[in-house]
Amino acid sequence: LTWGLNGHQVYNTSAPDYNSMFDLFAPETQAWLLETCQLARAQEELMVRDELMCWIEGFKNFVNLAGGIFPVESPELASQALQAFMHQDAAKAFYGDISTSGLDYDGPANFARVRLKINVAKNGNSSSRMAIRKRWEDFAKGRNEGAPASVGVMLMVSSTWMQMEMESKVVSSTMMAFAGSITVSLLAVALFTQNSIIALYVCLNIVLVVCILAGFLLNVMDYEFGVAEAIGATIFVGLSVDYCLHLAHAYNEAPGNNSRQKIRQALVVIGPSILGGASTTIVGTAFLLPCRILLFQKLGWSLFANSTVSILLTFSFLCPMLIILGPTGRQGDLCPCLRRSLSKAGTSRVYASDEPSPRADDAESYVDMVPEVTGQTLRSDSTFRLDVQTNKSDSAAPEAPEALAVAVVASETRG
Repeated sequence: LTWGLNGHQVYNTSAPDYNSMFDLFAPETQAWLLETCQLARAQEELMVRDELMCWIEGFKNFVNLAGGIFPVESPELASQALQAFMHQDAAKAFYGDISTSGLDYDGPANFARVRLKINVAKNGNSSSRMAIRKRWEDFAKGRNEGAPASVGVMLMVSSTWMQMEMESKVVSSTMMAFAGSITVSLLAVALFTQNSIIALYVCLNIVLVVCILAGFLLNVMDYEFGVAEAIGATIFVGLSVDYCLHLAHAYNEAPGNNSRQKIRQALVVIGPSILGGASTTIVGTAFLLPCRILLFQKLGWSLFANSTVSILLTFSFLCPMLIILGPTGRQGDLCPCLRRSLSKAGTSRVYASDEPSPRADDAESYVDMVPEVTGQTLRSDSTFRLDVQTNKSDSAAPEAPEALAVAVVASETRG
């Protein structure tokens, strides 16, 4: 509890702004500070501990033992008594509680503070700490309402309150950044796959990965939520999208009439690659786990757990989700018109009557290649059919080379 300070200066935030009305050596100021300390101890809801004495209590005992009366009526005598008190061995614990304009506690006082220790754990849950802080704020407000003019406004300062404020801001900013990352991921996946259902499944998988990872790091590993963890919460979104996005994209492009056929084809095509990529990442991060530097150790456990949880949920959550509720046909398509326009942009080539026909030897080589692909589906979203005709012109001589006409027809048969 601090008196004599208005805060910091406007143009220099590192310099204090003193209250010129504060007079520590006025009798009413001395009595007010002592009364404040005693009232705080008397209120059980403030949870003040008894082992730490306020400097004003020690000053009162010193004056009484010296045969004086507290509060000291004369400001000059009070200043001399303060200098004598601060030179006692018992006053070493109060260094820094009082600041004067002169050296060796001489001259008018700049500020004075009363330090109290309360029975609250610094690493306790936020709700209990917020409750005790609210009680102290009410106590400070009540004391300021009836404070004498020579005392001024009392400020309540605590490193625990500052830590709580920082944690509150870090948590709120982290949640905003996490929501922004998820939103960007949703839009990016939807743009790449052009399917809203698949984008939603991928982002749901990412959210589950980050939640499980946060629980592991904060509860199992017992890491405190700080700046590094706040930054990691947004980075983990990007690290968690790889495996599930690869599987979802392969499912979206796989041929099949139902979700089981599509997921089977996707696992055959992309499954080994996903497992290989996850294995190399997990093995690579495992070398950071035995590090003695805490930063590297935290980084190693974070990446190791992120890769492990991400690959497990990709095959144990996203894969069953696609089997049960995976889109087929045009379900969830964002741009069906765009797909049709892209499919119609395929190339068809027919030799016109006035174009020179290929040579006979070229025709024979074409014919040898065509039967292997004629009528087969070359892609999952389009069917390319090759029709080869070899016709002789009626007017051509029997020994004339055959004319070759190759027509490539693209028809979309999605689903």
